[in-house]
Amino acid sequence: MQKALEQTITDQYITSYGNLQQYLLALEIDSFLQNEDQVLQRLTRAATFKQTDYLTFKVALQGQRLAVQKARALYQNDIGTLNYLCGIDDSSWTVLKEPLIADSALTPFENTPYFRGSKLDSIKNSSDAKIIKLNYKPKISIFADGGYQSSLISQAYKNIGTSIGLTLTLPLYDGHQRRLSLLQNKLLENTRKGYTDYYHKQYNQQIIQLTQQLDQYESIINEGARQLIYAQTLVQANKKQLTTGDIRMTDYLLSINNYLNLRSAVIQNQMIRLSILNQLHHIILK
Repeated sequence: MQKALEQTITDQYITSYGNLQQYLLALEIDSFLQNEDQVLQRLTRAATFKQTDYLTFKVALQGQRLAVQKARALYQNDIGTLNYLCGIDDSSWTVLKEPLIADSALTPFENTPYFRGSKLDSIKNSSDAKIIKLNYKPKISIFADGGYQSSLISQAYKNIGTSIGLTLTLPLYDGHQRRLSLLQNKLLENTRKGYTDYYHKQYNQQIIQLTQQLDQYESIINEGARQLIYAQTLVQANKKQLTTGDIRMTDYLLSINNYLNLRSAVIQNQMIRLSILNQLHHIILK
């Protein structure tokens, strides 16, 4: 239960941080477009741009401002959910720090709660088998008793008595109960071993799958970072051409949109990578 709660809270933290980065990105693009707005106003007045081109830009600017508001609302909602999971009664604006999930050694199967519980079951089955065998072994019991009863102190020796006894218990026939009990115990132990082997394989398979996904997303993130360099260079080149009127407004906005989408995709992939790391260190066997 605790392990599942830790994983849920960490996943929510990662989601919240990722949406914070999306909000900051939207804010960055909005600030960039507002600065461009001042430049384009002057160019439009100077007839370098058509009025329709400037209106196209203004529509994109208004759309970006709406995107900022939506991203902020989404992040605030995520923070509320995170506070709820952590038992925190707070609705103030909070800027989360980057989640750090160490890429450390994985927990061996022998240290998982499931294996420890299975080990305890094995010890119990072994103890039960010994008790069953012990109950059907011959037993010898020795007992002794003594007493005194008299109202005459002068004849006390005549009222002292002792007794010693020996009891032998020898099972003759139990209706096969001993054999059936041992058989049932053996079936329980074999079932336990079967489930433990199954979950061990399942545990290893999850590690293999998650490790493969981790490698894939690390490769995707690296490729996205390389593409971002080209996208940013294109935006800067188009911006220079914009001041001379050598590029259409739609092409300029398209280059900005491509850059925005790439940045957003990189953030998403980075959060997915962190989520996979979280799963890798909180594998829960059901």
